[in-house]
Amino acid sequence: GLINAAARQIVAGCAMVKAGRWSERATIPLGVDLHGATVGLVGIGAIGKTVARILAQGYRAKVIAYDPYVDAGVVTANHAEKVSFDDLLARSAVIFPPFTEDYGFVTVEAYMCGKPVITCTDSGGPAELVRDGQNGFVTPPEPRALARAFAALMDSPVDAERMGTATAPAERAALLS
Repeated sequence: GLINAAARQIVAGCAMVKAGRWSERATIPLGVDLHGATVGLVGIGAIGKTVARILAQGYRAKVIAYDPYVDAGVVTANHAEKVSFDDLLARSAVIFPPFTEDYGFVTVEAYMCGKPVITCTDSGGPAELVRDGQNGFVTPPEPRALARAFAALMDSPVDAERMGTATAPAERAALLS
């Protein structure tokens, strides 16, 4: 649901319709189409398996998954390709909205792979590492805000690449020390 809501701007459109702003709703883009997109999942447990099936069969997306506790045969049987964590980061976007994470090693690993990060204002450490609009986005912890940030990166691969490389190598090294 959240992936579809973010990709298709459903929450924003719904709010406009409820407020009677039908003509305004007609002007917002429908968002990104997940058909053919590469979507990375961290973990392929009960929820990950369901999400992978929906993405692969419903959207015809390419699903890649990292899970050190599940063997490749199980991942493949659940509509995904098993990849390393580094490969997942290299081939897909990183959206990391934890609630009060202490440091945010996922954020550091994303920067090491040249990826921008989308996180939330209440995420703790990751919100301190992401420079909003420079090397990712820091949004309020609301689906509409996350959807706007996600759509911005999907709509402009050039900006996504620029943000992904905005954290200089020296700065990346300092994050690990």
